[in-house]
Amino acid sequence: MMVSKEVLVETMEECAAQAASILYCIVRNNADAKIDDLYNNLKASKQFLYGDSLFRHTDSLLSRLKKNETVNEDEKAQIKKLVAQIDLALFAYNISRINEYQTCANAFFQRAVPCFNKYTKGEIQLFLTLRLYLLRQAMNTDRAANTIELINKYFSKDPKTYFFGDESSEKESSEKEAGRRQIMMVVGIISEFLCSNVRDLRSKVRFGATLITNKFLKEFIQYRLDDTFSCEPDREIEEGFPETEDEMKALVDELFNEDFIEEVTAVADDSNTESYTLESSESEGNDSDLESCSIESDSDSSSSSQATNEKNSTDIPANSPASREDEEDELIDEEESTAGNTSKTRSNASRHRITDEQPGARPVTAQEADFSDDAGVGSSRRSSAASASSNDASGSRRRRRSSHSSAQNPRKRRATENGSRRSSVSDSNVDNTPVNAEENVEKEAVAPSVSPPAPVFHICDDGKVRKIPPAPKIRGKPQRWTQQEVQALEEGLRIFKRKAWSSIHDMFSDVLGSHTPTQLKEKSKNEVRRRQKLGIPLEGFQYYLNPQE
Repeated sequence: MMVSKEVLVETMEECAAQAASILYCIVRNNADAKIDDLYNNLKASKQFLYGDSLFRHTDSLLSRLKKNETVNEDEKAQIKKLVAQIDLALFAYNISRINEYQTCANAFFQRAVPCFNKYTKGEIQLFLTLRLYLLRQAMNTDRAANTIELINKYFSKDPKTYFFGDESSEKESSEKEAGRRQIMMVVGIISEFLCSNVRDLRSKVRFGATLITNKFLKEFIQYRLDDTFSCEPDREIEEGFPETEDEMKALVDELFNEDFIEEVTAVADDSNTESYTLESSESEGNDSDLESCSIESDSDSSSSSQATNEKNSTDIPANSPASREDEEDELIDEEESTAGNTSKTRSNASRHRITDEQPGARPVTAQEADFSDDAGVGSSRRSSAASASSNDASGSRRRRRSSHSSAQNPRKRRATENGSRRSSVSDSNVDNTPVNAEENVEKEAVAPSVSPPAPVFHICDDGKVRKIPPAPKIRGKPQRWTQQEVQALEEGLRIFKRKAWSSIHDMFSDVLGSHTPTQLKEKSKNEVRRRQKLGIPLEGFQYYLNPQE
């Protein structure tokens, strides 16, 4: 479909703004989920012009203009700058996510550094790390492959392998000749180094780590953001451009230097730890807020109930009691309802009373209680009678008061009736239960009880009734793996040459007994990722990627 110049420019500017956000997030180590959302938005925005293609040339985009639409040199340069910004975001995201890796590695000179005639040390090292990662992956995937052939494939002596640009344009070809000469020189040096250490590549030499690639990628992104995506082909760099053989050998040696790799790994670990600590503290803050809200709603103390009712009387005028007596009725009903809905998990020994209702409780006579003297019996009966009369009076007054408020609220009426039934049974136990607290507490601990359902709603600080949020999910403490356990897992994969987690678990039960077969699977996956990040050979863990069924 043909488009107007205005629509083309507006769409490209929108996509370029989204691309800049992605690049800033990658440099700042923002959360992966945020970067993924930004990338999905960019894909949706560019779909109109790009279709299903990952990249598009500037000339290809301009060819979609209507026949009567033309662009001058300045407008074309501006569109070219926007395309370079979008291309770098697409390139950087897919490299950092290891998506379309082969495509992006082949498109390095056309999408990451399309405007430059010469390349800096960092840009050359970024190009080499992309190729080293592909070589390491090929070696891990096919253990029987000829290593020399793989080296010649990914570090070919043929310049066409690297897609430098438009070879048909003689002017562009001559301008980029210096850059091509740099790349072919460094390719020859690294190829010679790899071939001379071919026996140690699979076991001793560390290379192909994604952490190293991400380091050079972020440095290059920061450079492009600082120069606002300038498309000047002939740049002036303070550090200069490596062109001699000694300079090329030095930058190749740095990629395989153990101290350099350890330094990059330590910096990456520190940044990941800081990011994790920040996210954890935020999560714990949210969890504590939810927990405090839940605890506040489940509290059954009279002070919190009174404070809640006072808040209701001030914040909800429509439901406020008309008199002090009605307010007392509300308080009594709220106490009974809250006491009836108290969660079993929040109960403790200090809240047990010997007068509580017991399962299978029955009246106990004086003979069964074995009182020692008549005076004790008389005083007990008198106190029981007084207690019964006072309880009857309070019960009738409570029922009389609750009838007025319960008539307005069916839910409260049901809670009041349940509370009244509990009160009557408890009152009868007061008259007839022997005063042996230790025995009753012991019986309560042994006797089974059914906990009532937890409350669903609570009154918030603003006076509104809301649903109690679900309990926050708490991340369990990770189980540490020892070096001996990792070696046993790797040996099991070597023996079975497939993902036989249960068999590996049974064979090495003396070492792996504290882990489940599912944990063996997760550890294998994480170990593969860790070794790929650090450029360490997979060895026995290769069978996780390529099982031999």
